[in-house]
Amino acid sequence: NGISFATAPPNAIEQQDAINGEGTIRVFPNPFSSSITIHLSGVQEHQNTSAQEIKIYDISGRVVKTLNILPVDGRQQTAVTWNGRDDGGKELPSGVYYLKFAAGEYKTTRKLLLVK
Repeated sequence: NGISFATAPPNAIEQQDAINGEGTIRVFPNPFSSSITIHLSGVQEHQNTSAQEIKIYDISGRVVKTLNILPVDGRQQTAVTWNGRDDGGKELPSGVYYLKFAAGEYKTTRKLLLVK
């Protein structure tokens, strides 16, 4: 399904974005060739216990992948990994993609670079 839990290796190149000073969104590695991890830290205060979504868009603005962040035993996931494939499982070409995430009033867009 293209989603898995992950932890950051100690030398990972990370791109992060503060969430009202209480948390961060990190994506690594970026650029990526096979998979990229989206790490959510401190976003639980901005989420409820229902499912959240991260949407990946191509350069034309078309949604190519929706990553569901589902609660596990009442707790939100803290990381998801995208394998560079679309919702149909097709491998996407090299290029610029955009990640969009919203939790409560917090919204962010991140630029991702897929290099094959």
